[in-house]
Parts: sequence; structure tokens; C-alpha cells
Amino acid sequence: MLFRASIALSAGLVGACSEPGAPSPTRGAERYGVLTVDETGVGRYRVGAQFVRAEGVDADRVELLLGERGLFGTELPIGTCEIVDRAARLAPLVGDVDLDVQLLDAGELELGDGATGALLKVRPAPHPDRLPFVAGAVYGPAALDSGALRVRVGSRGGEEVGPFTVEADVVGARGRWVDAGGSALAASVPGSQCQGSPALRLGRKEPLEVGYSLEGPVGREETAIAELRVGQGDAVACRLAGPAGSLRIPAELVQRLPPGSAELVLTVLRRTSFGVRGLDRAELRVRRAECLPVQLDG
Repeated sequence: MLFRASIALSAGLVGACSEPGAPSPTRGAERYGVLTVDETGVGRYRVGAQFVRAEGVDADRVELLLGERGLFGTELPIGTCEIVDRAARLAPLVGDVDLDVQLLDAGELELGDGATGALLKVRPAPHPDRLPFVAGAVYGPAALDSGALRVRVGSRGGEEVGPFTVEADVVGARGRWVDAGGSALAASVPGSQCQGSPALRLGRKEPLEVGYSLEGPVGREETAIAELRVGQGDAVACRLAGPAGSLRIPAELVQRLPPGSAELVLTVLRRTSFGVRGLDRAELRVRRAECLPVQLDG
């Protein structure tokens, strides 16, 4: 189930909730590729890839099935949030005999910094046999240690996907959580997973109000997203404006999340599209994230 509500940015605007309803699964086959480069620390990255032929299910749901973070919040109007109910989004797939997800072989991936050649090679591995309608090859996640300003991913191609090379900057804007309720926050942690004790405690019947800043240039291909999430379950995803402002998630959205340890993640996402023979579309996603541990009470 998908809920949306406005968030207040520095202008102080707040809107009402609405429920447009989750989209129905796509019918018909689609072939696409997604390469991900996630910053896990200064000069350290986690790299993965999926080359997919999917029939009977849309790309967002495929990413959830495969345990990926997806693109929740990126298509929202600036200054709005949505509740991401993962179980509800996957529920229509239960018992659907028409689903077919094939993970395609694109050959060996070569990762480099755009200057010194290949630094890491990632070979396809069989997908774990956990879902009866998903089969094929997976790539990563693999760790890449490099202080490079650009990342390059390429392949000579495989049985079902042609050769390609794509490059993108891994530097640019970085998000920072600044303060909550006028009080300065402890430093957040680079990467999409938090460490340490909670830097912020919040009652689930209270709105979340946090100041943020985006340090560095925000390009046309970049989107700033905030996520308040509990484990791999439900989350609130919000699209932010820049270069600085105040995020406000209404209490009616916060209380949809279960109590316990949570993470407030500010991600700057850069998407670079490229063409590959054998695929309808493909893109490289580079993400820089800052994570703040949060305790949700009540």
C-alpha cells in the first residue's frame, strides 16, 4: 500500500495525506540492466548488477524480490513523502503462476576508475534457489577500494547481453543531517547502514523534523532522497530540495513504522543511462549516503 504526504522544507509548507494505491504488476516481457555503485566509506564502494528479463511483474517489484533498495522516492514531487509497504507491494505476486524472472548472463564485469584500467573483475554466479520463478546469474555485491573520482563498468558481453562500457562520477553532492529541534546532531556515518547508538529518539506519534544540507554541486542527473526505515521492512521515503532545508515527516506517517531501532538515511543518487544490445534499457546508479541511527519509541 502506498501513502503520500507533503513534507515541510524550509518554506514550512505541509500538505495532507492521500492514498493513490499501489500500481498493478506489469504484464509482458521487459529486458533491462541495473548496475549499482554504493559508497560504503571514504574511497570504498559496494558494486552489484542485475540483467533482467521479467514477465508479469514490474521492475520495482523485481528489485524488492532480489533484496535491492529500489528507487522509492525518486519520482515524487520535491517536498513529498511516500510510505513504502514492501509486503503490500509484493502481495499481488503470491500464487501468480504467470511470473517469470530470468537473470541474464552479461559475461564478466570489469570495474575500474576510468584511468588505470580494470581494478576488479566480477563473474556471474548462480542465483540462490529461493524463489521458484527467479533463475539465472547474479553479480556481486563486490567491494571496490579506490579513491577515484570516476567509476567505469564494462563487459565484453555474454550469451544474452551485448558488450558495453559506462562511466560516471562518484563525487558530487553529499548529504548531511545537521540538527533536530534546533539541537545539533552527532556526526552521521558514510554509507547506507548505520552504526553506533541512536543519535535521535522519536516517539511514533510525533512528527520527525530534521535539518539537512547538501555539500557540493547537485547535478541534473542527481536526486536527493531521505528514508526513515526499520530494517528491511517498511520505510518512509521523501524527495528533498537543495542545497539545505528542513525535513518534516508528519506523525501519521511515522506511526506507520514499527517501534525499535531505525535508520534515517540521506542519499544522493546519480543515474546514468546507456544502451546495450539485448536490453530495452540500462542504467548505472551511483549512491552517496549518510546514515543516522534513530530510536522509534511507543
